[in-house]
Amino acid sequence: MNKIVLGYPYDGALFWLLDPNPYRTNKNQPYLGKHPYYQRLYGPQHFKIAPKAASLCILYDEIIMAPADAGLPEYRAYQTNEGYFNPHLGLRTSWSDFRKAQEWLEEQVRKDLEIPAVAATLPKNPFARKFILERTNFQILLALKYGAKILAGPRFFKTLGAKFAHSQNVEDFKTKRTESQAKPKLLSNYFNISCFEFSKLNYDRILALRSDRTVKRYAQQFNQVLNQAVDSENPTHFFLSKMGKTMKRRDILSQVENGFSTGGRCVNLASLHPLVKPIAKPFGLVLKAARAGVNVATRRDSWMLLAPRMSEVILREELKRKSK
Repeated sequence: MNKIVLGYPYDGALFWLLDPNPYRTNKNQPYLGKHPYYQRLYGPQHFKIAPKAASLCILYDEIIMAPADAGLPEYRAYQTNEGYFNPHLGLRTSWSDFRKAQEWLEEQVRKDLEIPAVAATLPKNPFARKFILERTNFQILLALKYGAKILAGPRFFKTLGAKFAHSQNVEDFKTKRTESQAKPKLLSNYFNISCFEFSKLNYDRILALRSDRTVKRYAQQFNQVLNQAVDSENPTHFFLSKMGKTMKRRDILSQVENGFSTGGRCVNLASLHPLVKPIAKPFGLVLKAARAGVNVATRRDSWMLLAPRMSEVILREELKRKSK
């Protein structure tokens, strides 16, 4: 099972997107409130990166996040004494685990603030410093507990790098680890490689996509290619090369090009934002959305059809909704 721990700013962006309380977050515009907690949680660019964060719900079986005072879909149905786990969404978060680690987290925050290199990566506001460090340390614990990688942005990794430059911090986590390592595995350039995002995702659309077996199969293959790229010396080159070889080997472009049109029109894949924006230039591609059921030469190459299949599923859901 593929699992990922979300760190700043992707965790806050996903909380903002999924919050069912309209008085707190208007999904048509960024959070405009002045409450410092939500300003810190969501981050200044949450409305721009929310599609990326939501896309991870398609690529991963399980998304693990540090808890936050934010609404979650169908909270009463999926909240237990152990925490919130929505199997249809694949989202897990737990205040119970956070409270159990509270005393240890407070001690870690105190130690972190005594390290000048760590303090230099943080805002000057005392509340913001504690907020960031508590969540960062807890996200590390989650990654070790579940054997998952952490996906976060540059600020998170600056703080983490300064923290783990001190051996004592590594030793502190050895007492908490559940895996054989004391440092978590990190994904720092995931979106730089793939630029994978799918605009206008919401809770209902995510559920529809996750329940589609073809999307799930394509997503697993897509994620395997991305993980191979992340582990390579030059991730972006690896991913582009893999994509180019796949196209050449199985002539997927011609299959996709001739695959399917909606109302007599083919949809430019670039307008859907889901695959790789930088790829269009290096390979001179002009991709058109196609029926995901098109016969691909081999199943191992079908990861290239993830975006078209997602487009079709969402289109079918919209037509079904409007026909009611």
